[in-house]
Amino acid sequence: MPYTRWGCLIYAVSIEVIPLGNTVINYQTILPGGGSGVNFDNPGGIGQQGMRLVPGPAQIFSFHTELDFNAAAGAGWSLALPADSSHPGGTMLLQFSKNNSSGHWDIRSNRQMVDDATASFRSIAVGTNGELFSSFTFDGANLDTNILASLMPMAGATNAQMKVTLDFRTREVTLEFPACTWTANVGRKGWDGCIYGNYPPRGSSGNRTAKLIFTLLTTVASSQIAAVNLLMSNLTTVAFDDPSITAKNYEGHAGTISLLKAYDDGTESGIEYVVFGDGGGVFMDLGHAASFQCRIASLATNAVTNPGETFRIKGWPPGTTTNRPPPPVVELRLIPNVNGTGVDCAADFSQWGVSKVTVQLWNGTALVAEAKHLTATPANPLVTLGNFPGILSCPGVSYVSLADTNPLLVMSGLPCPTTGCGGTELRILPEFSTSSTPPVAFTELGCFINAGMDNLLYHLETVPACSPVQLHAAATVEGIYLDWDGDGFHLQGAESVTGPWYDLEVDSPAALPANSTVRIFRLRCK
Repeated sequence: MPYTRWGCLIYAVSIEVIPLGNTVINYQTILPGGGSGVNFDNPGGIGQQGMRLVPGPAQIFSFHTELDFNAAAGAGWSLALPADSSHPGGTMLLQFSKNNSSGHWDIRSNRQMVDDATASFRSIAVGTNGELFSSFTFDGANLDTNILASLMPMAGATNAQMKVTLDFRTREVTLEFPACTWTANVGRKGWDGCIYGNYPPRGSSGNRTAKLIFTLLTTVASSQIAAVNLLMSNLTTVAFDDPSITAKNYEGHAGTISLLKAYDDGTESGIEYVVFGDGGGVFMDLGHAASFQCRIASLATNAVTNPGETFRIKGWPPGTTTNRPPPPVVELRLIPNVNGTGVDCAADFSQWGVSKVTVQLWNGTALVAEAKHLTATPANPLVTLGNFPGILSCPGVSYVSLADTNPLLVMSGLPCPTTGCGGTELRILPEFSTSSTPPVAFTELGCFINAGMDNLLYHLETVPACSPVQLHAAATVEGIYLDWDGDGFHLQGAESVTGPWYDLEVDSPAALPANSTVRIFRLRCK
């Protein structure tokens, strides 16, 4: 039971769930491919039992699962919206069914997934090599009768690893497979996917995937989704691994002792997380950022006996792409002072090759107080603050900044009066040497809190670190080659200059077949 305003909840790998019927959760150990997962076991009935997934009013919700080619006859599962006044039976979004005659897994949808009888639908596929196939567009009648994709095992494959991503606003669906080759099926305006081998194991789809993207073409806005049902038929289990949610264009994922939910109270929106054991938290994807800022608020309504916050900021290391060292991490720790007054602030820049820091308190543009050559380790508090600050930022690799909507009070650690000194910003500046190796960009922010704390991350702002570079394209009899210099870019492709644009998920250089259809390409910073 979380010690928060949420009350008693059931959760599976950081997401709140509600069992439907007799379905139970079987918690897994660390998965073979890394990550965390559970099994949804023991459903009864035909397609009416399973699990309701409740990530809240997110922008995008995703999770990993697998399709078993050895599943029993009539096996299948679906994603559906819970019943409401307009749809008393619920609304099926996607249906995965085992084709008993061929051994394939077939994927279907239906026109009622959007409240627009005149809507049309588009599906498009991307190969693991970045090839963007030609899209199919069809009306609702064709959607009801056609199979969007049929997945068949090849080379001894026994299962298809799959990442499912659902846009909770537009209801666009993306399916990703790590070892899949697409063939367009013009007759049914769908896709045949050949699944090769059993790599990678569940819980990871790898960096390069073959994607199927299904988009609704309508001007009618759909209602915001906050929950979705996973319903099972003739299956004893369904894997549910490594879920993540995206809110306000940034993605968060958490571990097994953390509960994650999109938050929106009409004035603020972001990602809320509560933990059941010290050190749980959330990871935020920063893309490839030159700088970032985010706000942190405590939402707990009851006292927490041992509050504490730790922030781990992962960087993109300097060096070449092919011989790059591990990502350097800077750690910032905030815990109550042992004397019971204030909050101790410690920092660790050792992975940057830095052991000493300068700490400054600013009030607007005026320097209030400064202390130089302080030893920076997790066990050595630099200063003691009057309270937990609510704003964390890195304005480049030059320093880490703490601020708040209210004035900051530094109680000790700086040359201040006995009553402390106040300001608007605390800066922790690493003292670099010739052997220091700071990152060239920031890629991830980990926010960890102690048991019982209920925090909100919001107002995340990033500035891309990418410098404009040229995209080179060359066509030969062997193929089409695309290459570029620089880190942090996504290669995107489109069928026309007006888009829509799709991430192709390939690195430089990218090689496409010689017979590829004419496409438009561009680079976007992550």
